[in-house]
Amino acid sequence: MRRKVVFGVLGVVYGACASPSSAPPASPTKSPPVVVSAAQRALDDARAYELGEGRARDYCAAAKIYEQQCAGGTGDQTACRRELQAMIEGRGVAQDPIAEARLATELCRRRADAVGCFIALIRIPEKEHPPDLDAQAQRALATPCDVHHLDHCELGGNPLGYTRRKSVAQRAHEFDEQGCALGVLEACIRLIKPEDPEQSAAKSTVSKACDRGDAAACEAVHRPIDTAALCAAHDYTACGVLGCAGDEAAARIADANQVSVSCDDPSETRTLTRPVASPVTPSPRQVFDSVEFHQLNMPQGMASTPKYQIYNLGTRTIVNLQGFIIAYDAADHPIGSNAFEFRDSLAPGATTTLAAITDFGSSGTPVSFDVCVNLISFADDDPNRYHLARCARDKPKGLRWGDGRDTVELRVGLGGITGGEGLLGAEANDSVLYEPFERTHPGIFVRTEAGADSVFLAIEPMTVAQAAQIMKTRDPVIELPIVLEPVAIAYNLSGVDQLSLSPVVLAKIFQRQIVRWDDPAIARDNPGRNLPALPIAVLQDHGSSHALRLTTYLASAARGVWKLGVHRNVAFASDFPQVDGTRQRAKAVAETPGALSYLGPGFTPGASLAVARIRNASGQFVAPTPDTVTRGTYPLVSPRSLFVRAQQPDQATLDAVRAYATWLLDDEQALFARHGLARPAPAVLKVSRNRLDALRLAPPAPSPPE
Repeated sequence: MRRKVVFGVLGVVYGACASPSSAPPASPTKSPPVVVSAAQRALDDARAYELGEGRARDYCAAAKIYEQQCAGGTGDQTACRRELQAMIEGRGVAQDPIAEARLATELCRRRADAVGCFIALIRIPEKEHPPDLDAQAQRALATPCDVHHLDHCELGGNPLGYTRRKSVAQRAHEFDEQGCALGVLEACIRLIKPEDPEQSAAKSTVSKACDRGDAAACEAVHRPIDTAALCAAHDYTACGVLGCAGDEAAARIADANQVSVSCDDPSETRTLTRPVASPVTPSPRQVFDSVEFHQLNMPQGMASTPKYQIYNLGTRTIVNLQGFIIAYDAADHPIGSNAFEFRDSLAPGATTTLAAITDFGSSGTPVSFDVCVNLISFADDDPNRYHLARCARDKPKGLRWGDGRDTVELRVGLGGITGGEGLLGAEANDSVLYEPFERTHPGIFVRTEAGADSVFLAIEPMTVAQAAQIMKTRDPVIELPIVLEPVAIAYNLSGVDQLSLSPVVLAKIFQRQIVRWDDPAIARDNPGRNLPALPIAVLQDHGSSHALRLTTYLASAARGVWKLGVHRNVAFASDFPQVDGTRQRAKAVAETPGALSYLGPGFTPGASLAVARIRNASGQFVAPTPDTVTRGTYPLVSPRSLFVRAQQPDQATLDAVRAYATWLLDDEQALFARHGLARPAPAVLKVSRNRLDALRLAPPAPSPPE
């Protein structure tokens, strides 16, 4: 058994299996005397030891009674099943697969016990099955679940496990309902599933069993008994779990009794042990303060295998927990991260162990680790409810994201600004437009989801009606002009560091009426410049928003000359080379002498490309800069607007929408300018800020008719 040493001994005294405790039994009642057989009295006594009724809990004492009453399979059938169960679970007796197989075989052959037959079948290799074992097991497993065959009720109607066949699963479910009605606790426990909330009778039975002290029942209803107390009562599997948490004394007891508890396995990506009780006293907490991670010490040479003890500090049962373990180098720089996911019930005060992935890639040797949770949900949540938070890609070590409280989720569409070919790059949503805002506005989580969004940044100029259709809303939509986006005409001409182009010349180039750089029409726009005798290599793409902006401009500025219409999905000319993707097109321009193309802002500086000056309505040739775009002197510009639902579902969301829109309008105008977008005129921004005052709460839904 692999284990990690961390917290030291928990202060519980563990010992070898001793004789049954001399503690007095429960006080007798005044009920009329009932004649009970000696065998039944012994079983009741053993059960009292297991539950800790009237005496100290002692699984070892219970196991000794079961062993005596079973007599190697020749005695009481129920006692044999209890002894076999104790062997399998490592409660009060060492785990011994050979002894389990021997007892199970005797129980099957002598008593036709379904539990014994099933265990014998799975413990003994098929080629070593004793004579008649298969036939006897088949007969035993064909018995019904009734008052005469409670052994089969304990085993269940589908002992081989889950099936996708509805008929088989339904029969197994009905089998367990019958067993639970007969008082078989194992059947009631199997009925308790998160997807089947209607099993109130089964839950009541199991809950009452937990109240009496049954450890398995308590685990089923998420009220696990303290693991240290179970280990002290000779539950050797519980000792193994404590050993995984660093308790050497408990680990030695588990090893001595041959229990198999896998703490972690470096060949696996991650392992979560079963949730157990902890010394934590639960108390009401903020959502993301409900869980706490304690990193466990690791043996020499295992520093790349971070392992944590997870504690539920709150008063709500956790059923889903996701996030990242981030690795740092010696300088505390993040060098990689691995996702973890916990999909199980972690009751208030309970704990479990998380072992992370071991390979953080070739970016360096991990020296330390940090944990970030970005999703948590609770048993009492709506099934579709997830609490979300940020796990920043390059989170500094020790930095806490948010303040622990639940977040207001803003779903926004920022098409064309970010993404694989977007202005700010593939990851800019998070690192540029979301994370800085969230750091200064804790309690708000922003994520991209185009369509039915709270906030939508237009891919291209559109009307309020078009935005409402994309957002699938009939409620009023407010348009907030936010930035101006120029389209640059990039070129590659050696020795020509400044090029001027009029709209008519530009239109003729894209219509292939002008095909060489030394054309007289270009020379008239560039007097005194030595233009090379090179063919113009126009590079285009297919279906881009920049093509739409360019053709829209040419249809207006070169009216009467431009004949190809306004479009984005039709090539300017069939013989122009097509290079899809803005980054790829910028690279192609840089590598192609005589090339010319249209690019969005922000790409030309990175590719060291020259950009043409375009003649505006005043007759001036102007290059695209934040200043010329803002003042309106550069003509090839499109406005970008933020479209916001005027009615928000609640006050928290309304406040979050207003905060994010205000941040984009004010604080982040400098950010947009760094990437080639320009700030609109101050009067335009003022209009946008004033329009935010129109945000309102949606009226309550009408009550259904009585």
